Amino acid sequence: MKKLTYLKLPKTVKKYKQWTDDIANGTYRSYLTVRDVNKVGRRHWMFCDKQNREVHLLSDGERRMYMELLYKPSTVAVFEQYALDLDETLDIAIELNIMHPRNWKTYEAYVMSTDFLVESLSADDNTTQLTAYTFKYWDQIYKLSWLDEVEYKSMRTWQKFAIEREFWRRRGIEYRVVTERDATKVHYHNKLFSESAKDLKVSNETLTAFLACFCESWQRAPWCPLQALIAQVSHTLSMSVGDARQLFKFSLLYGFLPVYEECETHMVRWFRPVHLMQDELGIAA
Repeated sequence: MKKLTYLKLPKTVKKYKQWTDDIANGTYRSYLTVRDVNKVGRRHWMFCDKQNREVHLLSDGERRMYMELLYKPSTVAVFEQYALDLDETLDIAIELNIMHPRNWKTYEAYVMSTDFLVESLSADDNTTQLTAYTFKYWDQIYKLSWLDEVEYKSMRTWQKFAIEREFWRRRGIEYRVVTERDATKVHYHNKLFSESAKDLKVSNETLTAFLACFCESWQRAPWCPLQALIAQVSHTLSMSVGDARQLFKFSLLYGFLPVYEECETHMVRWFRPVHLMQDELGIAA
């Protein structure tokens, strides 16, 4: 590859330094905002009650992925549009013999960012770890061959991923590429359905009793509408229907119930049967 020219404009350096100073003071904010991105498509600038701050998500797919990551039981925090040090990503691009993102007319080098950096509890619950995620729609980066085998496409995009991956590898942080198949519309609907229970305070004893009773009731009558199952559980456990509903939402939101989420019929509704994974009921209960 011929030698490439990159310019680091003072405004770019100033913006990145201001961002690093701001997050060093303890309050996270997105490096990229919906106002910074000039592209066709839906973007989301919203307040996240769980993280108590504004978040900027640059597509519907990113919004669904944000919800999926936010409500994993081990998640501590989700940092979206996380900027990467420009000097280092330029060095990595040169090392890998890859063109760094830049303005092709002015040669201005762009600060790269990772869509999500997630802090989560480790397996022992005593420490936390970081994982970096890049989101792209499946058909933007993959295709099916004539043999129905998955192949990469848009190799320029994969080159950018390679820079990101190396940046995080140097920090001992796992890097993953995710698509809308990892956070479907069904996943998103079920998260919204149950989000009102996100701050529910419940003891392990109460949750365990609810899960055991709900799974047992479902096994006896899997065709029953959800609201009928909730009524049965509330009667058996001598709790209000409202409390039983909140416990169900909490269990769904944080993944304590093994619910199928593969197609639109698996969207949870009070008046529909709920689809549980039979093989995993023992684990849930």
